Amino acid sequence: GTDRQRVVDRLVELGLIPIPPPQARFDFVLSHGEQSPAAVSQELVRHAFSTTVGCVDLDVHRGDGPLDYPGWFRNFSQMSRGLFRPENVRFVDGVVFFEESGRAYRCEPRELGEWYDLAAVLKAVNRALEDRDLPERFVGLERGAQIACYVLAIPERMRQVAGEFNFPPEPAPDAPRLRRHEAQRTT
Repeated sequence: GTDRQRVVDRLVELGLIPIPPPQARFDFVLSHGEQSPAAVSQELVRHAFSTTVGCVDLDVHRGDGPLDYPGWFRNFSQMSRGLFRPENVRFVDGVVFFEESGRAYRCEPRELGEWYDLAAVLKAVNRALEDRDLPERFVGLERGAQIACYVLAIPERMRQVAGEFNFPPEPAPDAPRLRRHEAQRTT
């Protein structure tokens, strides 16, 4: 099986998370049964981020509800440890406008029926971080077709962790949802 403590220690060593309190580490180890080593590793990484610095879990299926792209920007902001601070976020005629660090941005999400355009939002958020010359980006962890999980980290370090612990690095943000959307459009 995966040495769970080794995964947490590696995240700390790479500076991706602070040292978790001992109780958080103990609780996580007890709460997971035997799964594939890759699944355990990836879930441990998500849990370690969630316990220490936070992660963004987004339900990308909106169903019949209205689009709430400004809410997504708030979610990313809340989990950015103060690095991403969008202001005046508004969604007008299919375009998201926002300001960050004195710069104006626009994000034009595609119409994907009952799905949010995660790729467009992620690109805009990470572009704002890049424009400030910050090394951190929101990096994806696999969570399935409906839930997307992002952690704020230095991408190269996350790819290194993914390679060392054999889980898929940064999945394409919309691949499962786009396949579903295309299937729905053709039926």
